[in-house]
Amino acid sequence: MGSASAEWGDCKILLFTAQSKKQKTLWAFFYVFLLFLFCSVISIIIAVIIHLTENESSAVKEAIEKQPLLRRFLSMVIVTPLIEEIMFRLPLRFSKWNITASFLVLSYGFMTVVIFDTRFVDAGNHFIARIGVAVLVGIIIFYMSKLYQEKLLKFWEKYFRFILYFFCFLFAFLHITNYDEITTKILLLTPLLTLSQLVGAFSYSFVRMKYGFGVGILLHSVKNFLVLLPHILAAVFYYLAAVLSAYNL
Repeated sequence: MGSASAEWGDCKILLFTAQSKKQKTLWAFFYVFLLFLFCSVISIIIAVIIHLTENESSAVKEAIEKQPLLRRFLSMVIVTPLIEEIMFRLPLRFSKWNITASFLVLSYGFMTVVIFDTRFVDAGNHFIARIGVAVLVGIIIFYMSKLYQEKLLKFWEKYFRFILYFFCFLFAFLHITNYDEITTKILLLTPLLTLSQLVGAFSYSFVRMKYGFGVGILLHSVKNFLVLLPHILAAVFYYLAAVLSAYNL
């Protein structure tokens, strides 16, 4: 018992007295990972309860699970992190190009998901109209941000905290559209269902501001890869089992 207490004491000293920036950064990522894991468990439990009681399911999840594993990998690990980071983390650091890119992709996403209820890569459902509106919004935002660049820069610096909160909560809330039908129960449980996304949003935002946009994309990709990893391992084991069975090994 005494040995265990001593080990815990050493652990606390290591946790709370790390002097170097590298150590503090690593422990910060460790805490965020534990918090994200805890929030993910809560979100999954709530989602399962909703599915069992109301037979609600995630349309996005079902669509992804029907895709081949390679396409899922490209979608979850490469395409989705890039798109979401452009929409929600790129504009955290003000520039006319950052704001333009963010609102262009956001408007395309709004037209795609909300107005036409389809997928980002769907090239058949009013694709030209969706692209056209997004480009028009991008042009307007670019010229407005160029015209009022100094005022907008001061606004970003003065109200950065509120801008950060806005994009983080928007990122989390929009994940509720993954469900086929948004019922009253789902709306009431939105804070719990999107808790892991909210923690992720603040984590990605911290990394984006401190280490750069590219590192934020990398962190997002790694997180999504860890989510996909059990499916990859299951596919590998299934393939190996099929090979062994075919050769009677």
